[in-house]
Amino acid sequence: FYSLTGHYVYAIRGLAMEELHEHPCSKPKSRWEISTGVTCPSATVLNADTVTALTDAITKSFDSNPFVKDVTRTLLCDPSDYDDSTDELDIQLQIGSDCYTHVHPDHLNVYDFSGWVSVHNGGAYNIQKWAEGFDGHEGWYLMYPYVGVSERNVPQHPMSRWYNNGNGDNIVYVARLGDSLPYRDLIDGLKTDAVANYFGALAPGSAQGLIICGSHGEVANDPSLLEGFDLHSDEQSTTGSDEMDNQKHVVWTEVNLKSNDQLRQRVAWALSQILTLVPGNINGAERTE
Repeated sequence: FYSLTGHYVYAIRGLAMEELHEHPCSKPKSRWEISTGVTCPSATVLNADTVTALTDAITKSFDSNPFVKDVTRTLLCDPSDYDDSTDELDIQLQIGSDCYTHVHPDHLNVYDFSGWVSVHNGGAYNIQKWAEGFDGHEGWYLMYPYVGVSERNVPQHPMSRWYNNGNGDNIVYVARLGDSLPYRDLIDGLKTDAVANYFGALAPGSAQGLIICGSHGEVANDPSLLEGFDLHSDEQSTTGSDEMDNQKHVVWTEVNLKSNDQLRQRVAWALSQILTLVPGNINGAERTE
């Protein structure tokens, strides 16, 4: 993304778990990093009930991400595996030929760190350098310096710094590494022609991407605004019904208040009061047009 947009977009690694409540048996949801075809180097010794509960959660997850799997546990673990004496949170579990390692719930999340560059206490360069090829770095991830890096005089970073800043206005969540993300769902700073062309998406502004409402004399849509709306489909649902309904109201309100053809909009509103249509009665609650 840096070469295409100039934005500093990284997958985050190195986040630590510190408290017992972060144990996968202390909470119903957890994230596991997948090492395909690998024998766990330090498989965690757990009681049978715990192994069963965690294995059941992982194998029943429909998460198709190739790098991490988010799971929901429904079976109970053995209480002795997560009592006050527990100090191992990064559990390794062998399931078949694959090794699963319990990780921080934000591990391998992808964020746009561009806003953080100017406010980072350690200086802009320490955020920029990874994308710019520092020390042969691959450029796609940022290692959170939880334990610090003494040879580069990087101090320890407590996890509180991540919790206070990691999901704020300056560090913007994009997706998980490995997720398939529709172009339209990218954050605006990454939604450029260069990105669309690189990934084979359809960029706003290209001839095939216009939304056309064919009333004679109607003011044309402006593709440069980088906005669009989702469409109802009987084949595949990509947006929740409540969002579709809200989207319809937002589109209607924006058009009526800000469109250049105000006379047309006001006449349409007046006529709609004569012949009232209720979306629920025409099965149109999720249909924007």
